[in-house]
Amino acid sequence: PMTENTSLKDPDFILSTSSNTVTGGTVEIGDAALNPGVVPAFSINASVPFWNLDVINTYNQTLAFATEQVTVSNSFTIRDLSTVSLNGNNINIGGDFSILGANGRFLTGNSGLRRLFFTGSSNQTFRNENGTSDNFFTVGVSKSAGVVTLANTSFSNIVARNALIFAQNNVGIIDARTNNKYVQLGTNATDGSTLSQFGGGWVNGEFRL
Repeated sequence: PMTENTSLKDPDFILSTSSNTVTGGTVEIGDAALNPGVVPAFSINASVPFWNLDVINTYNQTLAFATEQVTVSNSFTIRDLSTVSLNGNNINIGGDFSILGANGRFLTGNSGLRRLFFTGSSNQTFRNENGTSDNFFTVGVSKSAGVVTLANTSFSNIVARNALIFAQNNVGIIDARTNNKYVQLGTNATDGSTLSQFGGGWVNGEFRL
């Protein structure tokens, strides 16, 4: 994985409540046209789901998740001027997951569960437009309906270093066939990667071990 700064102060964005219902809206982080100068590393602590999370600009810093579980109920977008780290934590994504431009980056962190689950009840797309991100650590599919399609870009393959999980009660599949992509489990002989199928689901298309 890439080197990242995990020496974070208290979270800069806290979203917490004892009860919540989120049915729409978008939280945007940063502004492509704004230059505030040098900024410190910053983080998000959110026990409440986002509907859409759109990270537009992290100003040459890494936006880190500071809570064990983050949920984005719809679309999660990392744009060209942004770097986002799970920081060892986990994320559930209910809509499309997009890493855009030549410089958008997604990091997993160097320890922790580092799970990314596709959880929507309709079709989802994973799109990665560059090769600067970490490979995933653990990828899971836990869908009540729909397909996770790997987009028609050079880097929109899924590579999971630790595990690929099809969760209990899952019915969703990963479609790598439509756009000639692949799903790969492990990157070398020492990864010790595992495939777990507790429910339905499979990879439609090329699967590499």
